[in-house]
Amino acid sequence: MTFAFLVPIFSVIAGSFLIELITLVFINENVDNNIGKIVLIILSTIMIIFLLLVLKGIKKIASKQLLLNKTEIILIMIFFYFIIHPLGFYIYWALFLNFVGDGQIIFEAATSFPYSSISFILLGILIDLVWKKEYIKHK
Repeated sequence: MTFAFLVPIFSVIAGSFLIELITLVFINENVDNNIGKIVLIILSTIMIIFLLLVLKGIKKIASKQLLLNKTEIILIMIFFYFIIHPLGFYIYWALFLNFVGDGQIIFEAATSFPYSSISFILLGILIDLVWKKEYIKHK
């Protein structure tokens, strides 16, 4: 039970804390009330850019009739892990709590974690579809 509760919290902290620090360093205004919205935009942008880069790489590998090895897949999923779960937390925070929170808000990471985990299934399906389409096209 402890593992199932602490892992989501640490996953969210790892990605979101770094983005929040970067946001606070580069934006000189008082952003305390808008930090959640800004981090949500930044994480969404990072997710889109990384997804496009991965899909482009997958297409390139598939067009050469090569296969992804396990190490490449694990590395891709680790990067997505530290993007998707914080992003899922901020989306959950925006939709269900309207970016209102107190010192206990980090515990909502355990609540948002199952929802953001579903996106890995969709991500896997998308990567597989892109790879198969490109692989078959160059066969």
